[in-house]
Amino acid sequence: MSAPAVSPFVFTVCQLGIERDLKREMAERHPELRAAFQRPGLITWKHVAKELPLDATLDAVLARAFGLSFGRATTPTEAAALLRERLGDERFHLHVFPRDAAVAGEFDETARAPGLDQADAIRDELAAALGAQVASGAIAPGDLVADVVLGDDEPMLIGAHRHHAGHSIHPGGRLDRRLPADAPSRAYLKLVEGFDFAGEPLEAGRTAIEIGCAPGGAVWAMLERGMNVVGVDPGAMDPRIVAIGAATPSRFHHLSMPVGAVKESLLPETVDYLLLDANLAPQVAFRSALRLAAMRKKTLRALIFTLKMNDWGYLANLASFTERVREVGFDEVRARQLASNRREVCFVAKRALR
Repeated sequence: MSAPAVSPFVFTVCQLGIERDLKREMAERHPELRAAFQRPGLITWKHVAKELPLDATLDAVLARAFGLSFGRATTPTEAAALLRERLGDERFHLHVFPRDAAVAGEFDETARAPGLDQADAIRDELAAALGAQVASGAIAPGDLVADVVLGDDEPMLIGAHRHHAGHSIHPGGRLDRRLPADAPSRAYLKLVEGFDFAGEPLEAGRTAIEIGCAPGGAVWAMLERGMNVVGVDPGAMDPRIVAIGAATPSRFHHLSMPVGAVKESLLPETVDYLLLDANLAPQVAFRSALRLAAMRKKTLRALIFTLKMNDWGYLANLASFTERVREVGFDEVRARQLASNRREVCFVAKRALR
């Protein structure tokens, strides 16, 4: 049995175009890490004083995925040899993924994200070279995960992490989902990915309130899965959703008004989820949503908010947002910029129902 792998280097993957903002966030939250190597959507860091373990944590909302960085390889054979050298004979899951090749919403999202087909092919080659050392099945806390980050016409970055709550179970933190061609908007993708990030199933029979629902991409995703939705938005909904609401009001009810005008008497008695994806400043959106959350806090399982960050300085508000939702009984709070987000982050707060 070899000694546990350590490294002074950490890799992070992020959205294209926000590398400078990630550097600012890391400087504030992790001054012990200094930027070492950068490509679009990828930054590595070096600890100023020590080597880090595989279960190291990273507090950075803009880092979609991270792990220890071991070096680079030009072929799957070299990558397999480096993983064996650094990880010994322990079995591990294998994450092979491209750094982002396009900005969310600026490529055809009805197809797979660019680079995922190539990543699958290289993963197959690596898995064949590594044989039985590659684990199968679901990833659980404590499992070892090898990371192979791909870029255009350049060597692969090789790393690893030990899975814990700070990591996504998906390679590169990207949920491999396509936007249905008939979806009213790309909010469909943000809804599906937001529930996945929250660790909440999209279960038939659950009830959600969505603030900022028009034209209905997220509502469409929930109705497809048998959920009931109350939408709050003065904007017009997709005619197909309007028709569903007219035929079965219990499935969809549209409150065509600003969120500030919503009274408690207009809400269902039981609400499982409060969702927010409104084009409002984060402080305004959060305050409005929390007012509704207080009305149904006894039944709410989770808050799933998409907070607009036109100015990344708004990230500083997340600490106060976390404190406020904990004051009203939500225990588990997390935030991350997800693959489907643009200049926004997903903020999730959950509570244990008793």
